[in-house]
Amino acid sequence: MDPQIKQQLDTLAARIKGYPDLEAAVDQLENQVKGLGLKLAAAHQRAYGPDGHYRGTFRNEQQARGFGTWFMARCAKQDWALERLEKDFPEVHKDFTSSDAGNLLPEEYASTIVDLIQTYGVIERFALRVPMARDTQRYSKKSARGAAAPMDEGQSVSETKPTLVPKALTAKKWGYFIEVPNEVLEDAAVAIGEMVAMDIAEAFALASDQAGFLGDGTSSYNSITGVLNALITQAIVTAGGDAWSDYTIETFAEAVGKLTPKAFQGSGPAWFMSSQFYWTTCVPLILGSGGVTAGEIEGQRRQLLLGFPVEFTQVLPSATAADQVSAVIGNLRAGVAFGDRRQITMKSSSDFGMDRDVLAMLGTRRFDINVHGAGQGSSPEVIAAVKTAA
Repeated sequence: MDPQIKQQLDTLAARIKGYPDLEAAVDQLENQVKGLGLKLAAAHQRAYGPDGHYRGTFRNEQQARGFGTWFMARCAKQDWALERLEKDFPEVHKDFTSSDAGNLLPEEYASTIVDLIQTYGVIERFALRVPMARDTQRYSKKSARGAAAPMDEGQSVSETKPTLVPKALTAKKWGYFIEVPNEVLEDAAVAIGEMVAMDIAEAFALASDQAGFLGDGTSSYNSITGVLNALITQAIVTAGGDAWSDYTIETFAEAVGKLTPKAFQGSGPAWFMSSQFYWTTCVPLILGSGGVTAGEIEGQRRQLLLGFPVEFTQVLPSATAADQVSAVIGNLRAGVAFGDRRQITMKSSSDFGMDRDVLAMLGTRRFDINVHGAGQGSSPEVIAAVKTAA
């Protein structure tokens, strides 16, 4: 904790001694300030290896320092940060002082955070990314293809053409709130950059995965209907019982069999599930199927199930329950569209957290998700799932 802040808190505590409610409030305030300090220390430790070399989330230490400096100049309005930005990062400083820049995150930092989001989340990494030039972006889904037919010399051929179904993405605003210490020394710029970048990336990755998988069309998910609620009944295979222990290899094989040939084109399908489900349910079934060598058991396993890669997402179930979709199999690139309307923006306020000497920062994005490959009528398409019985 900053010594000056600590001294102020100690002085305040001495003056209100004997007033339990006020003493409790000061204790709570001190814990909050300590928490921010510990978080900043953890970010610094994560950024550097035991040998002292940078190993953080940015391309190099200089970029991490640049982002931390930009953040303290833009959001915390620190004079030292603005001076350092002008001296060491002239291109970023030029954008910073431009009236067109507004609250947009500089492109070189935004791309790093977007990469982080895709690392932590799976929807943005696997779905079809559709750049949005306007608030509503229309696109088409091919529901039936044209056909070639035999023809004789001089004879006409029957006209066939693909059937296109119009779809649309509507940009929706998402926000993330974070607090950071209001007074940060220059040598903490890298830690600030690491902490803010990681927090933003994890928050938006979680939001897009929750909406993309769990969305029920309500305001809680910005009116997005995710995979689990979009899937038709015929695309879901139910286990023989109401617990994870009731799954069999045949259950998973049947789910793969639900997919249409289109799901196996391009990158092909993948499994999406929690790490808990994979290690406690899928791996025992794999090991129990025979043919496993001691070396395979001792070594690190490739995360595969029936030959298809397994991707972990923290939004799918981590504990057994009845009537629960436990895992999804599918080609998300062929069945889910992710529309990205704009870059990340940042706004700040030193008034909101003035009583705790912290800076309140709001990060925003605009994106939409459309699940269009979850089945039509009673026919599964490129996404299927397994669930426990009711």
